[in-house]
Amino acid sequence: MLGLPALAQSASPVKEVSCEREAECLAQLNGLAKREGELLFLRLENGKSEIYLDDRQACEDNNGSDCVKYELRAYRPDQKLYVVSYSLYEGGGATIVSAKSGRTVFLTNLPVFSPNGRFFAAADSDPHYERKYEIAVWSFVSDKAKQEFTYSTRKTAREEFWDVLGWDGNDRIKLKVGIPDDAYEMQESETQLVRTKQGWKLNWPLPSSK
Repeated sequence: MLGLPALAQSASPVKEVSCEREAECLAQLNGLAKREGELLFLRLENGKSEIYLDDRQACEDNNGSDCVKYELRAYRPDQKLYVVSYSLYEGGGATIVSAKSGRTVFLTNLPVFSPNGRFFAAADSDPHYERKYEIAVWSFVSDKAKQEFTYSTRKTAREEFWDVLGWDGNDRIKLKVGIPDDAYEMQESETQLVRTKQGWKLNWPLPSSK
């Protein structure tokens, strides 16, 4: 990532966008972001740009140490945040980039934001590296991300695979967890993470869980 001269100023306010394909986001961002070949430019408020450089040839050549592809996946104007996904030769994740300062938060999955944008949640399901957590929640206030909750399995427990299904309001997160049984069949359950006056509380394990 490099700091270079800014992109053209957007002509009108930009609404929140999210996309499965980067081209759909770029078409709606009115100059805030653009792609030139393997370079993705994200404009910052200080007049510079964050630049992400792909190495798609390395991916085609099976060069695992250099292979990387970036794609813009969302822009949140209220929080002034870009969400960029990245894929490596093995694994991948996402980066949240502040348009105010260029600060970044690295995740191994795309973040899921609360309706008011104050919180975001993500699961760490990367099978290629040691996980830092199974599920985590951050708050985002004054251009700073603060980790408010993490859950990790005990080293003696069965491996768990978590997904964020979405938010139910701003204080409740719907989750899914899968645990392989002795026959390696995935047994799935749904549960919730709830914000209380005492902090975030995870309803896990469920009464029927072992």
